[in-house]
Amino acid sequence: MLTFLTFFACSSAPPVADCPDCPDCPETEVGVEVDDWEQEVIEPFLETLRTGITPWGEESFGICKGIQRCDEFVGTDVGELPEGDHVIFAELRVPKLGEEWKVNFHWECTTETRAGQTASQDHDKSYVVRHSGPNRGFRLLPLWRVKSPHTQGARECSYSLTPMRPDGQEGEAMTGSYSTLAPPE
Repeated sequence: MLTFLTFFACSSAPPVADCPDCPDCPETEVGVEVDDWEQEVIEPFLETLRTGITPWGEESFGICKGIQRCDEFVGTDVGELPEGDHVIFAELRVPKLGEEWKVNFHWECTTETRAGQTASQDHDKSYVVRHSGPNRGFRLLPLWRVKSPHTQGARECSYSLTPMRPDGQEGEAMTGSYSTLAPPE
C-alpha cells in the first residue's frame, strides 16, 4: 500500500493543499554505468552496430560484366548496358555482433516487346548475411543475371538492396538501374 501511495505522491500531478509530506522519490537507474576503458573497448562495436550493413567498398554493389563472378565492375546506375553477360552483385560489410542480419533484394523491369507491347516483371528475395572477417565482405553473387540485348525486347530496369537489422529496422536502401536494347532482327 505504501508503494502505491508513493507512486501517486511522486507523480507529476500538482500537490494538493491538504496532502501530507511525501517521502523523497527513489532515484531511478537510467542504465549501466560504463568505465572509460570499457567505453574504449565497446565503442568500435557500437559504431558498427549503429552503421549496420554497408557495401564493402566503392565498387561493391552494382553491375559487373560476367556470369558467375565479377570480371569488371560497370557501376550502379549504368544506363544502357553493352552487349554481353552481366550480374547484379553485392559484397557487404556486416557487423560482427548480432544474429540474423538480412538484406532484401528487389528487382523490376519494364519490357517493350518487338510487337510494341509493354510487360512488367519483378522479383523479391531476402538473404541472411553474416560477418565474413576483416579481409573481405559477405558476397551475394549473382543477385540477378542480365543479358544485353535482352531476348524479349528493350528493357528499363531498377534494383535495390535494403539492409535489415536483427530487430527488423530497415537501413538505407542501395539502389541502381540499367537498360538493355532489343535484340537485332
